[in-house]
Order: sequence, then structure tokens, then C-alpha cells
Amino acid sequence: MNVLFICRGNVGRSQMAEAFFRQLDQNSNFATSAGVEALGDGGIDMNGMFLKERDSSKYVIECMKEMGVDVSDNKIKRLTPELVGGADRIFMMADPDTAPDYLQNSGKVVYWSVIDPCGRTLESHRAIRDEVEKLVRGIIE
Repeated sequence: MNVLFICRGNVGRSQMAEAFFRQLDQNSNFATSAGVEALGDGGIDMNGMFLKERDSSKYVIECMKEMGVDVSDNKIKRLTPELVGGADRIFMMADPDTAPDYLQNSGKVVYWSVIDPCGRTLESHRAIRDEVEKLVRGIIE
């Protein structure tokens, strides 16, 4: 099974979900993540950048390290029709209005209501991380 996790920028929630899935899944499933925008401040294209290259990713990296997971070398990916087409299950944590037509029409999407950690404190990132981990555990179990 191929699982795709989506959030707005592929900097926080979807990266956490992908990392937890890879850590917790004991089967031969595959997980990846992407962002519907993958844009930074001022519209900077983040597609292909490492998380560690983004100052705004420092809390994501830090709170995941607390769980024994290093996401600093994960690359930011923009959502594409190919990623959607190759996924068996899709979990989206971005506003449904931001989904492109090819995603809205896929019929594979489950929406998770998880707040965007961007611009929030380390404590907020930890709470979001814990929520994402709980959701991922739910799909694995």
C-alpha cells in the first residue's frame, strides 16, 4: 500500500506523518508526503529544499528529534498528479479548499483537521506532533 500525507507546505504536519508512518509501520507499506503549495515567505519555491535549510522548520526538526526521528534531511515536495495517482490512501491536513481538482476528484482522500504549526511555538509543535502521531497510529492499527 502507498500512503500519501499532504499539508500546505510539506514542512510540518505531512513530514511528521510520513516520518511516524515509516517508523511505526511493520509491513511493506510505503509513505511519502507533499505540500499543496510548497511555497515559503514571499512565494519562494521550496520544492526540493531540505527541511534543515528552512529556519521555519527548526521546531519541526527539534520536536521530532525528541521522538527519536531525524527529519532534517527530508526534502520538501510539491503535490503532483503523479503522487496522487500512485497513492492508495491519501491523508490531507490542509484546508480542503486548497486542494487542486485532481486531488478533490481522486476519491482516495481522508481529511484530518490538524492545525498548521507554522509560526507557532515549540510547545504548539509538540502538541501537533502528538496529534499527528495518534492519527498515524490509528491508520496503522
